[in-house]
Amino acid sequence: MNISKKILLGASVLAMAACSSEEPLVEGGATEAPGKPSGDVAYLNVRINAADNSRAASGEITDEDGTKQEYIYGDGDENRVKNAYFFFYDENGQYVLQSNSWVDPATNGTTENVELKGQNTVVLTGLTGKNYPSWVVTVLNCPENFVPGNTLDEMGQKLIDSYMNNAGDFIMSTSSYFGTDNSYIVDGQTKWNYFATKLNTKNFLEETPNFENRNDESVVDIYVERLAVRVGVDISNLQNPLYTGAKYNHNGKDYDLYELNVSVSGNDNPDLGGAGAGTAATKVYVAIIGWELNATAKRTNLMKDLGEWNGQTVFGDAANTWKWNNAAYHRSYWGKSYTYGSEGTELAAKLNHGDYSWDQLTKQVGTKVFNGSRVYCNETTNVPANIIANGSVSPQKTPTVLLSAVVCDENGKPLELVNYRGVEFTKESFINKALSTINKTDMTQNYYTREQVATAGDGVTPIYEYNQIEAKDVKLVSSDAQGIGAVKLAVNDETVTYYQITGTLTQTDETGKEYTTYQANAVSAATVNSYLASATNGVSNKAIAKTDGSMFYPIVLEHLNQPEIYQAGKTDAVIEGQYGLVRNHIYNLSISKIKTLGDGVFKPVKVGDEGPEKLDPEDPKDPTYYVESAVNILSWKVVSQQVEI
Repeated sequence: MNISKKILLGASVLAMAACSSEEPLVEGGATEAPGKPSGDVAYLNVRINAADNSRAASGEITDEDGTKQEYIYGDGDENRVKNAYFFFYDENGQYVLQSNSWVDPATNGTTENVELKGQNTVVLTGLTGKNYPSWVVTVLNCPENFVPGNTLDEMGQKLIDSYMNNAGDFIMSTSSYFGTDNSYIVDGQTKWNYFATKLNTKNFLEETPNFENRNDESVVDIYVERLAVRVGVDISNLQNPLYTGAKYNHNGKDYDLYELNVSVSGNDNPDLGGAGAGTAATKVYVAIIGWELNATAKRTNLMKDLGEWNGQTVFGDAANTWKWNNAAYHRSYWGKSYTYGSEGTELAAKLNHGDYSWDQLTKQVGTKVFNGSRVYCNETTNVPANIIANGSVSPQKTPTVLLSAVVCDENGKPLELVNYRGVEFTKESFINKALSTINKTDMTQNYYTREQVATAGDGVTPIYEYNQIEAKDVKLVSSDAQGIGAVKLAVNDETVTYYQITGTLTQTDETGKEYTTYQANAVSAATVNSYLASATNGVSNKAIAKTDGSMFYPIVLEHLNQPEIYQAGKTDAVIEGQYGLVRNHIYNLSISKIKTLGDGVFKPVKVGDEGPEKLDPEDPKDPTYYVESAVNILSWKVVSQQVEI
């Protein structure tokens, strides 16, 4: 069943003006703006259809290929409409005239396909005889001062900054798809104005229509869809055991802890020998505290762009194809967004990278589907090749949820961990491990502090004790060049003089007793820091810290909701449409299992002078013509993605 409900909405009668002979023409023969009404007049009776918000919360339909699609109705501001603009074009796709009219629906519908009824009449003036427009493009909640394209092609290229207008209303435009109702024939070839609604002579009436007894053949069905994308995150399906022994408190709020078994190297763990010395299976606890959306398009097409595709275009490969165009439901499930086809620096410039810090990922995580904070954004799609980096889908190149979490002990206290050489270490054990990797058996290659412990037999010459640099002498500092959370070792006190031993000297005091003194050169703290940093300066030995247990999971959002045909022949290759966000879709990310610890954050909050780390819309004259039409606001299509992290 198609759960998109039709609404018949009433509107006032407003004049639409074509250009007069005195008006200046712009390229393509269109006028710069509607002029004073002249010539013949026609009326358009607009019927708006919207998703039913008062009945079932969601529903399901089956596409032609057998794929089940889930839908959910919009609510609150998502359905609010303040204006409706209609842009008319002739049979050659040239701009003719425009108008706007809107009145909220007045009565309930009587069938499952009609939610509300109203009367909406749009007036066309300045027509010459029966030289009617052939196409209409509809925009609800039209942006202020919007200027339509001189041609349909230009209209299809219109870019705006946001899915919302200046008043905060969701913009909706004619739904894009390939169907018989938006096609035409040129030289025997089928073509489509896929984001416009086709008009014909039956739509134009010479008398005001009787709304109770109107002829349905005269009604023009106009389908519109929201430009916005909606994203939510929930943990209602989380399979990790809920820990009842404690909670994690953050900024005065308690968060549930979930059990996770990982290997953590710590001082209290048994020494297993080899490279994994001190490693043992340890039960830790994870709190999920918030999320945010990253890497979305800065701008959006007003009309969904289907480019050079058609209804027979196949996406995927021989083993992975999917149904993306559904003319029966006036929808398509893929499109070319503002970012489509962009790569490298061009793509980066078109994406919103929030540069969030860990403590800015504060959107509420729902405990049920759709119960939690919603994030809206512009649609963002691309070809597979442009979102791949190092053989994997890059969270910097396609929309990604940044999920914030904290790893704790059994008391709900955050654990200071460092991931080093693929092993999770406690902070103390990491420092010891890192030092052990750079300490040499040849003492002349190590660095020392010293203190005087005695004097020689002459009572004057000092005797020093040299102490090799150890854990108490060093601290963790940010290794910015290696990315988020990366750390290296540095000395605690840069005012201390450090030494490198160059040799030893055996001497005899006045009693004949031999003693050894060291020959050493003073070195700067910078030299020692360079030596310490060598423990973590490579790809294989990079260290990532979790200060106060802070970590995050970057989760790339999938557009394909894993249809059966895709699962059956799944390959390692990324196919067209697998990743990205499409307008008028809800993406519900469900966290089903926590399997690993997330990426660490060394500076989750501002410390001293340093900031936190950045997680990358006239009067008729006789003779009059009336045109009836209907606008359908299509319900949100739901894409559910379950992930294990």
